[in-house]
Amino acid sequence: MRNNETMSKQSASNTNPNICTWCKDHIIYIAIALIACISMTSCNWFSGKSSDKLISFADSLIYGYYCSEDTMLLHYALKIYNETDSNKIDSRIAYTKLRVLFLLKHYSQGEEFVRSLDENIFFKPYHKKMYLDSFRALQYEKNGDSIKSTNIYRKTASNIQTYFDKTEDVDALLDLYAIKRKFETQKSILEEIDRMIDKQENLHREFISLKYMQKIHYNPFTYLDEQSFMF
Repeated sequence: MRNNETMSKQSASNTNPNICTWCKDHIIYIAIALIACISMTSCNWFSGKSSDKLISFADSLIYGYYCSEDTMLLHYALKIYNETDSNKIDSRIAYTKLRVLFLLKHYSQGEEFVRSLDENIFFKPYHKKMYLDSFRALQYEKNGDSIKSTNIYRKTASNIQTYFDKTEDVDALLDLYAIKRKFETQKSILEEIDRMIDKQENLHREFISLKYMQKIHYNPFTYLDEQSFMF
């Protein structure tokens, strides 16, 4: 009983809101200093920095957002990406900027950014069209036009399904069912995955993982995070 009380106290200390407050305050301070630096140096600060350093800093800001839900941190991260030389935009920067634009609900800007990217920067051959269509659909959703958004999602899912049928690239299933959740129930999706398990026993482990991902609501805009532990 005493052990349980000790664990409860430790758990409570681990979730102390002061930790997130400290995290938020320090990240905001760093972000403000960086923005001031960018303004004073006419963005020359970026010319000597590697993509990895920029991504690391932007990741700090995004982490601060998830900790504090302060969208100002996302705006700071977006400022970094917008000021980055287009020649230095690699896959990691592109996908992380897509996430920031999604979280900020800057769907029109997201569509414009995707159009500006070369297809080779995406990890999957269908990704450019998928993100373009997703941002378009999200704009329709935002404007209350569920019919047009659903039609786009259905076509996107069909395109990804065609890609999977040709390649059996199980990574594509994450995107496929994330899109299908926009117009199908979780129950119907899980039943469909169960049928696929019965048909493709060689991919049993992958489909079990896929079922788990449906429960935590994976979405394509967190692609880099999910690929780090999926399959």
